[in-house]
Amino acid sequence: MTDIILFATHWNEIDWIKPSLAQIDRIDPIEVIICDGCFDMEYPAPSTDGTREVIQEFVSNRENARMISPVRCDSLEGACELWRGHAHSSLLRRLHPARLRRAGMSFGTHHYRVNQALTFNRMISLSQFWEEGRWFMTYDCDQFYQDCTIENIQNEVNGGSAAELLTADERTFFHGFQHYTDQYEARKYNNMPHRIRADTMIFPTRAVTAEGLFRTRYYADVVPTKHVGSYHHYKFEFEDRFEEAYQVGNRKPPEVDQYDMKSFEGRHPSVVRKHIEPTPS
Repeated sequence: MTDIILFATHWNEIDWIKPSLAQIDRIDPIEVIICDGCFDMEYPAPSTDGTREVIQEFVSNRENARMISPVRCDSLEGACELWRGHAHSSLLRRLHPARLRRAGMSFGTHHYRVNQALTFNRMISLSQFWEEGRWFMTYDCDQFYQDCTIENIQNEVNGGSAAELLTADERTFFHGFQHYTDQYEARKYNNMPHRIRADTMIFPTRAVTAEGLFRTRYYADVVPTKHVGSYHHYKFEFEDRFEEAYQVGNRKPPEVDQYDMKSFEGRHPSVVRKHIEPTPS
């Protein structure tokens, strides 16, 4: 078992949910909390394509897994909830200028983004294993880690790593399994393991931060990091889910044509090869 807590958010992910859950089993975290639903209050909360039922079956067969629904607040309530923070944060931090500032900033942020951060903070509050020094990671349904990357993560997490943030390169597949770009996602810490600190807090949209007295900073700017490999992000523009995902909140779809595409000549992660047969595009 990997000494890491995994927080997943899924909504209408029927094309990817089974291999994604299989990858969770491959990572083998000590605790799994999965949110099913949409953060945008203009849409029905639960998945409507069968995703929720697949997740329900998954968690019913695992003692360390549970499913929750998303937090959905208006801007005033959302700001108050961000000010309160999660249950493991010191109450004194509510008086810190950094907390007050970030909570105030949420008034100008779409509720889709605020609700996403609040949902992750709720997961932290619900976690039975949250403690300083342990690891946690956020998780998306269409993001798959190379087999060797998962092994490296497990070795670092279970092996007393000196790092507090593990990083990886993203390969984004827009047109199918045969071509990718490495220009879409510059962040190397997106949905990667972070070590829990006393000042860990998540702010919109899903910014994992170290919360100081006067300011909050991304982990990548303040903690030691270690690069552990790469992962694949399957954002196929020909799938209905691609368009649906950018209708919520104030999200804007990527301009796919601006990215240089490369031919992929390696091997896709084993859970993808097992559940979805790659075909030439």
